[in-house]
Parts: sequence; C-alpha cells; structure tokens
Amino acid sequence: MNCPAPAPGAAERLAHLDLKNFLSEGYSDEEVTAVLGPVAEATGVHVICLWDYVDRYGCGGDSDWYVMTPSGALHRLAGGLFSWINYGEGKPCDPATWIGNATGVTSSTLAAVDPYNHARRQC
Repeated sequence: MNCPAPAPGAAERLAHLDLKNFLSEGYSDEEVTAVLGPVAEATGVHVICLWDYVDRYGCGGDSDWYVMTPSGALHRLAGGLFSWINYGEGKPCDPATWIGNATGVTSSTLAAVDPYNHARRQC
C-alpha cells in the first residue's frame, strides 16, 4: 500500500491552524480547499472531499472526506479530523492514524475539480 507518511511534527503544526469547528455551518468546494490545503501543507497527508457531482456551478450532493495516497487510492479518513473541523468535537489524532480502510476507489475514476475536491460524476 502506497500510503502517505506524515511530515515530522505534523500534529503540532495542525494544532496551530485553529480549524476546530471551522466548517460548522456546512461547506462549499471553495471552503474545503481553504481548509484542506493548509492541512496538507502542515501534515503531509492529502485529504480530499469526494462529492456526488460537479457541474458548472460547482460541487454538490452528498460528500465525504478521504485520504488520497500518492498512487491515487482513496482510504477512509480516520482519526477524528472531520469531526474536529466540522463539529468541534475532540481533537484529531496524530496524522499517521488518519489512513483508514481502502475503499477500492482511485482518482482515475473521478472528476478532479482541484487537488482537494473530486466528484463521482461530472454533469
């Protein structure tokens, strides 16, 4: 499995981003990029939001967050990052724990909107 290795000191850098409860009112693809870009920079772990679709107005439908490995494989996001950013619950575990079970989905089957937003289909 080609999993990303978190950068040294990732947990400490993440804590300084002040993202707890940041997306409590919901989120758009632009807001996802504004959050997950700094998360990737601080931790070295590439988390993405996978939406149902993307059209000329942007991303829409249900969404969920995953870790994308360098090979493009998606793994379930573990370790509490989503709950911390979206609901202000707890705090995220060490980024090394974020890589959950493989989903069998790869980026090659998805519509890439930007590095942090992908969609199952393009309308």
